[in-house]
Amino acid sequence: MKISPLVAVGVVGAAVALVSLLWNENKPTGELRARQKKPLTTLEQEVYWRLVEAFPGMVVLAQVALTALITTPRKDRSRYHHKVVDFAILDRDFQVQALVEIDDQSQASRHTVGEPVRALLELAGYRVFEFGEVPAVDEVRRLVGVPDTVPSGRPD
Repeated sequence: MKISPLVAVGVVGAAVALVSLLWNENKPTGELRARQKKPLTTLEQEVYWRLVEAFPGMVVLAQVALTALITTPRKDRSRYHHKVVDFAILDRDFQVQALVEIDDQSQASRHTVGEPVRALLELAGYRVFEFGEVPAVDEVRRLVGVPDTVPSGRPD
């Protein structure tokens, strides 16, 4: 069976048009729209203030990208490059003392660290703690085991 050159050109043209349409479908068009949102949920805000209360003199960071905490061969970065840890507790020299995750059952699956990434963080030498609710100050101090204040040569 012989295909007419006109039909072949039409099929190829339609295929190119379809690919082009699909390729451009996810590209932003028109005016960019944005609105503010709170960087921390209500639960995360409560836990943040509890950590600050539990560890005066320490640095508490929220929503820390895993890429700021670990490095791996480039081929492995896609496993964690879009994930964050809810909180990092650091001493005054910015050495990480503990990582805290909140499991409030409402975070998107792409955000939550999950067991494979938690294992990766622990492999890198971090201690990772998970809470399902706002922990008591004494409970956090006991579990995390970070002293109330950590002396440092850094100015106040």
